[in-house]
Amino acid sequence: MTDPSTENNKSLPAWKIALAVVSLVCVAAGFGLRVMSEGASSSEGMGAGEDASDQALVEGQGGSGSSGILRGSDATSSDYSQLLVKGGFSFFVAFCVGYALRTFFKISLVALGFLFLVLFALSYFKLIQVDWNLLEQRYDQLGARLTEQLQAFKSFIEGSLPAAGLAAVGLVIGFKRK
Repeated sequence: MTDPSTENNKSLPAWKIALAVVSLVCVAAGFGLRVMSEGASSSEGMGAGEDASDQALVEGQGGSGSSGILRGSDATSSDYSQLLVKGGFSFFVAFCVGYALRTFFKISLVALGFLFLVLFALSYFKLIQVDWNLLEQRYDQLGARLTEQLQAFKSFIEGSLPAAGLAAVGLVIGFKRK
């Protein structure tokens, strides 16, 4: 009989699943508010100063550029819709990216570990000669290139996801082990 406390459970913890579900519910609620807001505004008609492009979900769409979230005291359900969709979507996407990166890093480290074990064994038995200085230089070059690529990835994520703060939280939680 196995003890459940020592069993290696590969599924996500319940709190991570709950956060992912909450983010998806926020996205759905945001779209629901959007549909209700459009239904109400179409029945009332457009005011003289209103423009349909001001209701865009993505910032930058729209002619007047007033697509900011929660604009002062005149916050409408459309503003809350944008907040819920952007926040929930950003968190969920970053959570998935963090989880995938964590899995990729685990698999890569195991593969590199086996590679170095084989390299050390072949070097020990004098079947190959390893130039450790050249290997160190290549490692330093790889580290510099990897740092550059991670900076590019960070700027891509910040520019692509509308709610960078929630995306950062999602990335950390997705990357976190337990």
